[in-house]
Amino acid sequence: MHSQRDTLMLPKTYPPPYEEHNGTAEDAKDVDSSNDKIFVPPQIMEKIMALKTHKERIRMVEEYMKKKGEIVKAKEKALSCQKRALARTIKSAKNDIKDIKKTYWETVDNILSLVAARKDEARRFHETETRKIEAIYQNAFKRVDEEYNALLDLMLISDKQNARAEV
Repeated sequence: MHSQRDTLMLPKTYPPPYEEHNGTAEDAKDVDSSNDKIFVPPQIMEKIMALKTHKERIRMVEEYMKKKGEIVKAKEKALSCQKRALARTIKSAKNDIKDIKKTYWETVDNILSLVAARKDEARRFHETETRKIEAIYQNAFKRVDEEYNALLDLMLISDKQNARAEV
């Protein structure tokens, strides 16, 4: 009992039988996922095989494969866009981290500069106050020296007058 399929002689360039026809979209050939394989499921293949003419069967398989291939291409395009969006988001996050680190170190540097400026200001204030205090006490020393010079001059004059008065 030979079926029509068994007696059909196909040329060597003819594609493999329907059940074995398996492939991927042209742009999706490098995809590792087994979900991206394009094939005709058995329930659809049964209906295609029920068609009367071989030409119609071939056309339906090719259309089915073409539509599945377009879906795979669209999926790959969407995944590619998603990967690019993820890459942009990651790059943006890394840039934000760099900006935060830069801002952090600039802030620390500014705080250290303020502390150093405060130390310098405190030193200058201390030096100014020290000079004022030294000037005040220097003037006090001069006054004491002048007062004692005047007092001693008076005492010496008084001693000379007393010595002349005794003579």
